[in-house]
Amino acid sequence: MKNLQLASLVEWWIEVAIILLLVSGVASAVEIAYGPYLSNLTRNSVVVNWITDVPCSSYVEYGTDEALGFSARDTALVYVHHLGLIRLLPFTRYYYRVHYPEDESDIFSFKTMPTGSTPFSFMAFGDTRTDRFNRSRVAMQMETEEDAIFVLHTGDIVEDGADSSLWQNYFEDYCDVSHLACNHPIFYALGNHEHHGSYYFDYFDQPHNNPDSTETYYSFDAGSRVHFICLSTEDDYSEGSPQYVWLDNDLAASEGRYDHTIVFFHRPPYSANLGHGSEMDVRETICPLMEGRGVDLVFNGHNHWYERSIPINGITYIVAAGGGAPLSPIFNPFEWFLLTYEINFHYVVCRYMLDASMHCEAISVSGDLIDSFSVSSALKVIDAVPKQFEMNAYPNPFNSSVIISVGALPANIEIYDLLGNCVWSRTIPRLAPAELVWTPEKTVPSGIYLVRATVGEKSLSKRVVYLK
Repeated sequence: MKNLQLASLVEWWIEVAIILLLVSGVASAVEIAYGPYLSNLTRNSVVVNWITDVPCSSYVEYGTDEALGFSARDTALVYVHHLGLIRLLPFTRYYYRVHYPEDESDIFSFKTMPTGSTPFSFMAFGDTRTDRFNRSRVAMQMETEEDAIFVLHTGDIVEDGADSSLWQNYFEDYCDVSHLACNHPIFYALGNHEHHGSYYFDYFDQPHNNPDSTETYYSFDAGSRVHFICLSTEDDYSEGSPQYVWLDNDLAASEGRYDHTIVFFHRPPYSANLGHGSEMDVRETICPLMEGRGVDLVFNGHNHWYERSIPINGITYIVAAGGGAPLSPIFNPFEWFLLTYEINFHYVVCRYMLDASMHCEAISVSGDLIDSFSVSSALKVIDAVPKQFEMNAYPNPFNSSVIISVGALPANIEIYDLLGNCVWSRTIPRLAPAELVWTPEKTVPSGIYLVRATVGEKSLSKRVVYLK
């Protein structure tokens, strides 16, 4: 009987000791398992995230130089930490580290969002799953973009969002092998490989400004002149759905306020890559909602390559899915919307300029320039144009000259080869005949060419075949 009482007493003391240790937040030596990594950047705040091997409180030191000097803490005992740093100065470089008596991170840094029309830069990429070697190479190349203050991720972060070991590999590659996520807040779009798993929502702290207060779709500003919208093509976006209504309202509130409205989501409405092709439901539902409402640039993933479309009703579509997933080499070069492409691991860096334009460059994993283009401000004054106009090119195929006719004026005519090089361009004035004749020079080779007619913000394109 005494032995039973003694055993019960010992067991009781052990339980009390465990409880006391847990309450103190030091049940065992705390070790930072993954991180830190940044999210949810604004002009006055950021969220520092990390994961520990035991539940414990959260503590971050930070400041405007490496001496730090300020601190933030949360006494809740958790494994996954999301600690907000608030009351920060806009467009200011801050340094920070996660600190425990038993373990501390290196000192990393970030820059808060700008105000007004201050120039800034950001990066975009996606489909980082599968190939750890190449995704680390891409991340390390992205780290050379020292002026970029945040990153857009177009989804498919890991191969299987329900596999915790793959998330461990991801954080190792972005917080240890490279430090991309430690120094650049990342805004994520939900991809099909995340499977709506709990890990995605547990690990990341994204903006919560949709009616459901979820992180599946949201919007944010960089300064007061550039607006970003993240959508989820893994959730219902049909007409009348909560996401559709929210997007409609967000665009309505944004019209006429921004130089650029940039939208990013996973499945592309326009893609010549046959890995997955174009997502026709998105094209028929989301694209009409965006057209003519200030959206001028869309980033997508899903098809593992780089691709830029011609401007389609004022919107340029970019597939930036070279973050580490297996490259997709099979594509249709005859798609009417395809302007240029590259089968390579890559990312895109965009710079908001003093003249309110957005200049973008696609950069390969080895640092080579793949593509560059600029998008002018959506607020520039343009001539009124009809909602629809016609463009024809005949004869087609042709062997000497092709006649290009346009049903609205003034019109800008450009002809591109399949590498995206402009080989000829002319403008048809308002009072001129609505036809032009292109007679290729002798140095122009036979092949397929893209004729693009632009009237105001509207564009139409047609493929022509030149046979010498």
